[in-house]
Amino acid sequence: MVGLLDSTGTRCLRGAMVTGGVPMVLPQNVPANATQTPAVPISVATGPKVLDVDANNVETLYPKLQSWLDDKTRTTGTLWKSPKPIPVPIQLVRIGIYLHVLQDTSSHSTYCGDDAPTPPGGGDPGTYMYMSGGNVLLSFGNSCATGPHLAGHIQETASTPLPLRDYVALNNTVDELIVFGNEVAKYQDGWIANPELLPPDVVGGRSAQGTNATDLKTILVGKIVQGTAYSRAEVYQSGVVTTPLQQTRSLDRLHAMNAALAEYGDAVRKRSANPARFVPFEHMPGNSANPEDTSVCWKPLPINPPSSGSSGK
Repeated sequence: MVGLLDSTGTRCLRGAMVTGGVPMVLPQNVPANATQTPAVPISVATGPKVLDVDANNVETLYPKLQSWLDDKTRTTGTLWKSPKPIPVPIQLVRIGIYLHVLQDTSSHSTYCGDDAPTPPGGGDPGTYMYMSGGNVLLSFGNSCATGPHLAGHIQETASTPLPLRDYVALNNTVDELIVFGNEVAKYQDGWIANPELLPPDVVGGRSAQGTNATDLKTILVGKIVQGTAYSRAEVYQSGVVTTPLQQTRSLDRLHAMNAALAEYGDAVRKRSANPARFVPFEHMPGNSANPEDTSVCWKPLPINPPSSGSSGK
């Protein structure tokens, strides 16, 4: 558990327990006369977390992560498009894990309290964590395991509009990536392809292209057109990333996202003071901005012929 609120944190909370009851979405063996949502008790010690447990029940903790990345029998991944194909740096692995936790936490806290996603005023106690007696206590809103929780996941599988939780999680993600870019990535060779796009902070500083963190979140995630931020009643106008996510078919979502990112990449390249030195945005392997392009998208795996000596049956 990071002791600070962003990726610059270096301290780890130790010597305490994290306890609480996690509401069950699909309760098992619950008495018919139960009046409360069943919960699974959780009790976890703070400190370094478990990376692996082997067949002999021997634990490996996260401080050993670097040794795992160095072990070619476990991973052979290299830094994408790096001038030198170095193994994936541990800082990038850690920020990936951290962002996963951040997105889960920020999205779930949006609808797991105050009868969310309805406006404030409900009777749900809400979801939060707090220190008591040197330990961390978790409190989950009753709606976490009921209708609002499930409805939020259904909305995420392509419907209009996206649930509020998506905007909250993505806005938080942009802020954390800006912090990571300034505190870690910009000091590493090749980690940031276009430094001119990085704002110097999340509180108003502008990038070389003149955009700040708020601008980026408005462009990429969306802007509030009704209500107040964090009131749980705000309404967003979607942005570059969130608009394609509202396509109802998975293939349409893929093509819409590819096209949106390519268009955004072209726009920021044209605004560059040195467009010739700007590194163009590039699709991940297998993707294309053209929905009619079948040269790379969804290509079937080749069928290997039977080896010699095989009957082929």
